[in-house]
Amino acid sequence: MKPYSYTISKPSEIGGVIRAFRSLGASGCSLLISIFTAYTKKDGLQKMVDALSLSFPEAEISGMTSSVCIEQGVNRTEKIIILFEVFEKTYIHTICFDHAPGKEDAVGWAVMDEINKISRPLCGIEILASQSDHRFSDFSPFLNVLTHELPSTLPVWGALADSQTWPNHTYVFSKKYISTAGLVLRVYTGDISIMLNHVLGFRPLSRPLTVTAMDGPMIIKELDHKPAVYYYDKYIHTPDFQEQSLPFPLLQLADGYVHAHLPQGRTLDGGILFNIRCAVGTEMRLSYGDPELMLAETKKIWEQMHEFGGESAHILSCAARYQFLNKNLGDVLANYNHVTPSFGIYAHGEIYRAGQRLVAAHLTGNVVVFREAEEAQQKDVSYNPVHLTQHMSHLLQMATFVSTAMKELEETKDALQFAATHDSLSGLFNRGAMEKYLAQYVKNNAGIGMPLSAIMIDLDHFKEINDTYGHSIGDAVIRTLADLMKKHTAGRGYAGRWGGDEFLIILPGSTLETAETLSIHMKDDLLHAHVLPDDSPVSASFGVTIARPGELEQSFYKRVDNALYTSKESGKNRITIFDANGTAKALTMQETGDW
Repeated sequence: MKPYSYTISKPSEIGGVIRAFRSLGASGCSLLISIFTAYTKKDGLQKMVDALSLSFPEAEISGMTSSVCIEQGVNRTEKIIILFEVFEKTYIHTICFDHAPGKEDAVGWAVMDEINKISRPLCGIEILASQSDHRFSDFSPFLNVLTHELPSTLPVWGALADSQTWPNHTYVFSKKYISTAGLVLRVYTGDISIMLNHVLGFRPLSRPLTVTAMDGPMIIKELDHKPAVYYYDKYIHTPDFQEQSLPFPLLQLADGYVHAHLPQGRTLDGGILFNIRCAVGTEMRLSYGDPELMLAETKKIWEQMHEFGGESAHILSCAARYQFLNKNLGDVLANYNHVTPSFGIYAHGEIYRAGQRLVAAHLTGNVVVFREAEEAQQKDVSYNPVHLTQHMSHLLQMATFVSTAMKELEETKDALQFAATHDSLSGLFNRGAMEKYLAQYVKNNAGIGMPLSAIMIDLDHFKEINDTYGHSIGDAVIRTLADLMKKHTAGRGYAGRWGGDEFLIILPGSTLETAETLSIHMKDDLLHAHVLPDDSPVSASFGVTIARPGELEQSFYKRVDNALYTSKESGKNRITIFDANGTAKALTMQETGDW
């Protein structure tokens, strides 16, 4: 394949482009004409498409609007880029659909019907989408259909149209289609290799914030039960919310991948408007752009581009990255173009694969490289280092300082939280935390009837152990029992030190038989732990019970405590089990093993 590009300032100049390309005599099996344009008048766009269609009736023609376009690795403002890509072994199929809120999944299935009609092997799909007038569509249902139906290894990428007057006058279009709320899919088929990658370059800054209320899929109403804009007002203090929140998007971690959500505005009641979907329960963090990380990631992509040896590249990058990196981004694109001729746009949202799932997000740079040749067409070029402007360097220093301070505060908070809820000697939950869990799960048991068992443990002869061997050995005995409790309750429930030599285990969802089995294992393991210097065994007494549906916390606790008391009064070193009605069953040494 071979790309040819032309830059014009207005649609009336399209005739010169047509004559110039015709004079080259370029030929192949198919021709894709892309129009990347800062010009946004519908009539003018249609005239360009009509002129190209008349001159090249066999060509596939499509494009989108953008505030800034990319031609041969150079950012072009207020220009129209006409890109001709001549293919030798590849065919393009164009699919167009309108989308409307609430109908995105239906559009997804309609698109799949069209894709399934294509007989040639699928090589990749490029999605051009438009949104306007704040009637943002939730693309997630549409992308979910494609995720489910398309092979997970198929390259799929895309972008949402932008314009200088966004969200107005953003268009996607093809030969017979133009829309401010539409989808144009370019399906690449035949024999072509496609290298797809994307970069982000933003780091978390704040503590985790949970989305606690939404107003539809696009407006985050509350974060941690506060108006969503509270945290921007607190940390940024800006009257120009949309402009100055640009370097500080919300980051979301989902399925092991980080996605950025860029605020599009604020509502009167303190919500934040996005043009990308979110949901209650999502964990977010305020973040900051790390220019050094961005440049490091783009260098890695350059290295991959160089090794791949492509023939043409499409860059679909977030418009916010252009505003943020500015001159530095121009240097990055120049490096890309030295390896592979690079063309594209700056978008108001990007589509890419996160693992197997297709997502729409912000602040991403999609880099797509095409190669029809079987072998890499590597060029003898080297990477020109990109040096941060002084402004970017100062921003990086301040952001690093704030990020480090926030990390230290978070670590301190975590340590204080752990100290407030855990016993320092055993590492188990302390009594206050266990009382909280006990109350919580007794209440749950009353509400939904979930089984709830409990085990109470008392170390036998613990005072004598301290008197005979010293308190350091007594501490070792406590830590040994605590480790056994953690081991046997991991993933099952909560283990805590109730006080002195008494311990409590709460087992939500576990039956009385399960609690009995755990008690036997813990008792046996403790007796064989060899903690004391003379290898004398250490024993413990156990009380086990299960809650009745609707039972009060005090009654449940009293029964497990009575079960433990029965074990101690019956000679220690044994397990007593009370069923929900208080009927006792004692396990002697012989019944639970040779101790």
